[in-house]
Amino acid sequence: FNAISDLEPALRSDASQPYVFIVRGDSLRNTEHYDKAVVEFTKAMEIDGTLADAYSSRGECLLAQDALDSAQQDYLKALELDDKDALTHVRLATLFTLKKNYSEALGQAAKAIRLNPNNSEAFLRAGNAHHFQRKYGKAIENYVLAVAKDPLNPAAHNGLGLGLFARSVGFQWLDDD
Repeated sequence: FNAISDLEPALRSDASQPYVFIVRGDSLRNTEHYDKAVVEFTKAMEIDGTLADAYSSRGECLLAQDALDSAQQDYLKALELDDKDALTHVRLATLFTLKKNYSEALGQAAKAIRLNPNNSEAFLRAGNAHHFQRKYGKAIENYVLAVAKDPLNPAAHNGLGLGLFARSVGFQWLDDD
């Protein structure tokens, strides 16, 4: 946020531009000032209610604050405005996993993968949804794909390790494949 504060006079002169508020909101979100970021994204929406990025980004802040229903509303609005946004589908998959709605999580991850077949994060989220359903074989398949798409993704490696561990300690009898 400090990097943006030096730009404050320039940003003030463009206060009618919604992207000014999105930039501020992104900066605040990246530094985990979620309450303040929500305010900035909301200001952007008040200026232009058709900016899917503002809804998706505000949803990310709300998700971080455990306001799952509000985050879901924002993600759905963002997808209503731009259904080709793979990142919002991934974010919605994360939210549905937290809500233990694994079939919806898998559906959103699949949509993100169709939009971007190299989306490591989408494979990771699909793996997580399978893992929580104790479908370790499918989880491992998705984690392997996540690692293949982004070998530097530590969460994908972690998921793969957890899936292999769960399978190795005798949980494979719960697996459906």
